Amino acid sequence: MVLEGKTVEEIMARVFEQKLAERQAKRPMTDAEVTELRDYVSKYVRDYRPRFEESRQHFFMVDLYPQNDARFNLVLEPLAEGSETLRIADS
Repeated sequence: MVLEGKTVEEIMARVFEQKLAERQAKRPMTDAEVTELRDYVSKYVRDYRPRFEESRQHFFMVDLYPQNDARFNLVLEPLAEGSETLRIADS
């Protein structure tokens, strides 16, 4: 899948529809369930800070190496309206 020039909505819609089709093949869902799932996934994906922290914890294996939590203290900061950047937090 080429992501260049795509919006988050375009990428999400394509992936969501693929996963929804897989789910529907196993157990069909009602329209209300699909709407509820679509809303949940949209909110989940757009909630960047917790997703970032989950990824940071996983990538730096903080559960296995607790010292990595302080060693790789990365944070998201506002860069411009509507976007954020990554920086290493001051120790």
